[in-house]
Amino acid sequence: MMKSTFSFILFLLFWGNAAYATKPCIAPDKQWFFDNVVKKSDLVVYAKVKDYSGNISNSIGLKWTNIDILQVLYGNLKNGREITLQDWQAYDQPLYAYEKGSYAVFWLKKSNAEYYITDLNWNYCVPSIWNAQDNETVYNLLSNKPMSLQEIENLIAEASEK
Repeated sequence: MMKSTFSFILFLLFWGNAAYATKPCIAPDKQWFFDNVVKKSDLVVYAKVKDYSGNISNSIGLKWTNIDILQVLYGNLKNGREITLQDWQAYDQPLYAYEKGSYAVFWLKKSNAEYYITDLNWNYCVPSIWNAQDNETVYNLLSNKPMSLQEIENLIAEASEK
């Protein structure tokens, strides 16, 4: 009797918690990505995470991430090779695990001389941050395959034509 009661309680706990699970992300289609990320980005960079704010998860306005720009893929960067991204923290579990030294391509928008991630829509696997490697290989969120920085520049050009 105790064993069956315990099993029933466990069932209720697991069943009840499943309702609060995050939906799995899906890769965006190309047109959605062009319209919501590429065309809304002022700057696209291949960069390395330098530093990020500490344990202040869910604090809008207090999160930040410093990145070292290794290559500008789109837009103009006038002030040096380092920028601070506002309202986003590179390491913020369970969503982001970009440690210091991690590489990524960042799709950014500018507002009042500050940079922000263009689109953090979790339904689309955070379409404005693409994982990268130190050999300039980037994980393409659209095709789920690796691509070069040149191929990203070609993708941006294709979006501009549409």
